[in-house]
Amino acid sequence: MTSGEQRHVEPELEAWRETVPPCTVVPSGTSQQIAVHIPHGDEVVVKLTAIRAPHVEAAQCDADSAIGLRQLDVWHEPQELDGALIGRATFEIPDHLESGYYRLELISDNRAANGLVLITPQAIYGDFKGWGLALDLATVRSKRSWGIGDLADLGELAVLSAGWGSDYAYVRPQALSHLRFPGEGLAPADFLAQEVRNRYLPAVLLRIEEIPELAYLTAPDRALIEWEAEEFHKINASADAIDTPTIARAKTAALQLIDSVALSPARQAEFDAFVAREGRRLADFALWAAIAENCHQTDTDWPEDAQTPEAFGARRAGDELANQIEQQKRRQWYIAQQLERAHQRMRAAGARIGLIRHESRDATDSDLTQQADWFRSVATGAGAVVAQVQAPIQDLPALLSVTAIEAERTKTGVILDVQNEQEAAAARQLNLPTTTQLWREDQGQRALNTESFAPQELLEIATPLDMPLAAYLTEDFLEALTEDFSDHEQEELRRDAANAHDNLVQVLADAGLLEAEFSQRSLIEALHAWAVRQPPRFTTLRLRDVVGQREWPGSDNEKLWPLRDAFGAVVVVDELSEMPALRSLLRRL
Repeated sequence: MTSGEQRHVEPELEAWRETVPPCTVVPSGTSQQIAVHIPHGDEVVVKLTAIRAPHVEAAQCDADSAIGLRQLDVWHEPQELDGALIGRATFEIPDHLESGYYRLELISDNRAANGLVLITPQAIYGDFKGWGLALDLATVRSKRSWGIGDLADLGELAVLSAGWGSDYAYVRPQALSHLRFPGEGLAPADFLAQEVRNRYLPAVLLRIEEIPELAYLTAPDRALIEWEAEEFHKINASADAIDTPTIARAKTAALQLIDSVALSPARQAEFDAFVAREGRRLADFALWAAIAENCHQTDTDWPEDAQTPEAFGARRAGDELANQIEQQKRRQWYIAQQLERAHQRMRAAGARIGLIRHESRDATDSDLTQQADWFRSVATGAGAVVAQVQAPIQDLPALLSVTAIEAERTKTGVILDVQNEQEAAAARQLNLPTTTQLWREDQGQRALNTESFAPQELLEIATPLDMPLAAYLTEDFLEALTEDFSDHEQEELRRDAANAHDNLVQVLADAGLLEAEFSQRSLIEALHAWAVRQPPRFTTLRLRDVVGQREWPGSDNEKLWPLRDAFGAVVVVDELSEMPALRSLLRRL
């Protein structure tokens, strides 16, 4: 150890028990000191080695990836621990390292130890600033839909919106949560982790006609599917609630016919690669979905000895339902391919990001390898991910660092869906964008959040209780409130909406975006024009607000309703570009 003019006495000895820190986070472009502890008087060497994955045993990147760290001339008084005199040496992690994973390796006369260093990217998005559309996928139909919005409709909307100037399409998770797998309600609550349940989508969202194997069915089987599709095409103009169970049964029957078609060698290789990449998550999900669908079809209860994927009854069901499990995996592969196609179509049409998906992970432990694996999986077929990562706060910086590194490696953006200030602070330290709110509380009144917007944010134009903007600003939502809301609560919501309306008018008028005489439609257009001028990099407009939807079925409504305009008429993707309300708003943007 070397000595110098700087001298420190350490009253806290617990940190001295660690030879090297187990995990250190360093923003790229900055240097950082790191302290190591060895028997006093030992000679010590510390080096960093670039490795391929976030665990210290990972293989190094290449033969030249190791660098020695410079020891700084900082003297610390040795401390006695457990009868031994321990010294501290200080080394410097240089500021020129590329982002990624590094193994910190220490060798002294009497000790050897390893730790992990995470060098996080400086900025994922550079100087990006743009807007995109948020949509409730199942409600956005086209003339070719089977009565429900699907992944082909997403691709059509993605291409059209790119032509309007949109840089991304954000599939909101709220409406997806309304979609259920057959028999899902019979499954034990803890059989499947919530993040795995949210990761995979019901097959009702597939566009059957875009599955390649359909072309190789026999002519009679293809005709059956075509006739079925024609019947569902007729209801795409209906304003009735979407009959999800009936549509799901029809698509399941079509998929069972398609499952009889053997994959070509190349398609089989692609499917096998998908299954390998998804790993245990997909295996558990497919088992869960197969058991649930079988219980639903046979009108039986969930097996009592199948409470977890590892339970004896679940393993038995896995053997008995092997074909159904394979079908569930194949459906998720089709979904992943159609998502990827929608994303690529939007990028090819000129959008800078493409699809943004919302994903959640309940990180009950700090396994960084699992975090990296999770992000690589959810980033497939997306230009960016809005990630909700729930973890012990002491583990959050490392988990977010891994997320940022993987985002850079996969060339996928990441935005943290923050749930509290601790998460927001951790994201800011890593230059990770976060979600932000349009409204704030100002002395008990709702007002636009004009003071706290920052560039590294995603701003979504949203309302309380997820009601349409037009219904909120005109107070039409009051008619849809249920008996669960007391008279006092209803009055509070009405007063809240009135305050929001008045504050909005004042802010937009001061910004020169609203004339003295204005309509509710011009007020909404002015709000959107104002929002895209604010500091956040991402401004997300709700599709239903863009087309002027006013109807709201209520906060506790479990049904899905098709997208509608200000007059209650159904809106289909094919006619969006000709809508006067949309064209008027785009001129304001």
